[in-house]
Amino acid sequence: THLYNPAYIPFTVPGALNAYDLPDLMATLHPRNILIIDPMGGDGNPSDISKTKDLLEFPLKTYQKKGYEKNISFYPDHVAPNNPNILKQLFVWLNQHN
Repeated sequence: THLYNPAYIPFTVPGALNAYDLPDLMATLHPRNILIIDPMGGDGNPSDISKTKDLLEFPLKTYQKKGYEKNISFYPDHVAPNNPNILKQLFVWLNQHN
């Protein structure tokens, strides 16, 4: 979205999107494992999993073409950040990919 939540500004890298795109950066990480927890749009609203996958089409196709499609995982339950389910999912994921 072009209308970002201003609360996210402190966590951005100035000018980063002029130099590279985050999906491009993700694609270069193959075959490393990636876990996406609770994806949100720049406006702060939860992102629909199909919309997230559409936006990440390039890294998903790159991983698939290289035979590593199972190395990208999603946990899109839009739960509160302090919910223990996120930590549980992270520990399960880490144990599977160590």
